[in-house]
Amino acid sequence: MKIDADSLRAEAERRFAEEEGSGPELSEVDALALQHELEVHKIELQLQNEGLHRIQDDLEASREKYFDLYLLAPVGYAVLNDKGLIQEANLTLAGRLNATRKSLIGRPLDRFVNPASADAVTLQLRRLFATGEPSSFEVGMVMEDGTPFQGRLHAVVHDDSSGSRYCRVTLTDMTERNLTEEALGKSQAAVHESEGKYRRIVETTHDGIWMIDAESRTSFVNRRMAEMLGFSPEEMLGQPLFRFITDDARATAERNVERRKEGIAEEHDFCFQRKDGSEVWTILGATPLLAPDGTYAGALASVTDITERKRAEAEIRQLNAGLEQRVKERTDELEEANKGLDAFADSVSHDLRAPLRAIEGFSEMLAKDSSERLNPEGQRHLEVIRAGARKMSALIDNLLRFSRASRFEMKSAPIDMTNMVKELLGEVVPDDRWDRFEARVEEPPPSTGDPELIRVVLQNLLSNAMKYSGKRERAVIDIGSRLGSDGPEYFVKDNGAGFDMAYANKLFGVFQRLHGETEFEGTGIGLALVKRIVTRHGGRVRAEGEVGKGATFSFSLPVKPPSDVSTSSRKPVS
Repeated sequence: MKIDADSLRAEAERRFAEEEGSGPELSEVDALALQHELEVHKIELQLQNEGLHRIQDDLEASREKYFDLYLLAPVGYAVLNDKGLIQEANLTLAGRLNATRKSLIGRPLDRFVNPASADAVTLQLRRLFATGEPSSFEVGMVMEDGTPFQGRLHAVVHDDSSGSRYCRVTLTDMTERNLTEEALGKSQAAVHESEGKYRRIVETTHDGIWMIDAESRTSFVNRRMAEMLGFSPEEMLGQPLFRFITDDARATAERNVERRKEGIAEEHDFCFQRKDGSEVWTILGATPLLAPDGTYAGALASVTDITERKRAEAEIRQLNAGLEQRVKERTDELEEANKGLDAFADSVSHDLRAPLRAIEGFSEMLAKDSSERLNPEGQRHLEVIRAGARKMSALIDNLLRFSRASRFEMKSAPIDMTNMVKELLGEVVPDDRWDRFEARVEEPPPSTGDPELIRVVLQNLLSNAMKYSGKRERAVIDIGSRLGSDGPEYFVKDNGAGFDMAYANKLFGVFQRLHGETEFEGTGIGLALVKRIVTRHGGRVRAEGEVGKGATFSFSLPVKPPSDVSTSSRKPVS
């Protein structure tokens, strides 16, 4: 309370006037002494009054500081009278209830309690005022707008100077803590469930699980691992790793442990020893385990029994050894057979060519020496004989080429497809056709294969394109490539006679022709030879066309041609 100096002086003067004249009369000396004493007391009172003012200022500053702490305390704070009405409230309580401090004054606290808990809270407050014992309990609360939240009330009863009781209440919001506890509970449940799943997986997996400590003693094995070695898990626990390893494999095992200590994880084949002394081959994937300080604490391994696989591999090696011998023998037989076939083909070729040469030679002599004695019909017959002989000779050549294509020893090498196409165009296009011919080369990318065989493929496709577009006023041939599923796909496209796609499957068969000999000459071997060569390279060939609008023949060559080396001697195909 602030001291009023004017009021104090008025009261002092009043009392002095009442007492004036009632005391004994003083001498002048005594009066002077008394005056001096009064002056000293006056100064003392002034000093005391200044001290009181400083104390009052300090108390006011302290009150303001602590009032701010009260208003902004981390918990809600309220003062209730004995009827449960709010007399004071700090800002935290008002904010938590989504109300203003002023609107809370005079309202019952249970207005902000969940209706389901209101009666219990009222009973708690009555018991509190009756017994004076502090009370703390958790209760459902509601904000001014009805939004629910969970809170904890702590209440203490006090008596004021008049003897009336009041209650100081703190409110702590428990929503976040409860959510945290709920999440923690769920997390712990998930951890327990995960541990259970881990246990079930470890115990039911088909692979063995083995863990050793820093001294290479067994710290854990699952049941599958123990069964693999003929032990129970209890028998293996605490046993050194080397107890289960053959003497021959011990040095390898020691090196492997050292690699784990160096932090190296790896997978390799390893042989363990069963309880009965027999061996079990495994694939062992080992990973080092580290302690929190980074030091080596042991290793964890996943172990798969491959004993049966090892046994099967040994049997396969034996079978392969026998098979290789049989293949060698069979290859020798095939080589001899191929030599015989080559000799037979050469013999047949020679034997067939001799009478053909005779027919053609005598026919030519007859045409030169006796043509004037033949009537037109006889001359036509003679020309038919000569054309048949030439066709028969070409057919023999093509058959030999087709036969040798399957037994031709392939030599893989880089191929400059662009240069090869340009060279072949100069060979297959007659000099008298260049003025009616247009070749559009799109620089096809290089490839890999047998250059001589691929040259045969391109020669046949370009020759066909020239032949079937020969009746056009201007023949146009496009040569290029496009990206296919297996790499570049090369194509030769013409604007010639084309064909019906319904018969496309016959194009690559031997002696299969879609056009009559009177329309276009040929033996029906060329496209069959193309397919055989491309197939030997591991590629594919296909054709697209439309009658009267031309055809497109495409073939693909894999990036890496298959290994196909014949032991027969190499003879030219073309």
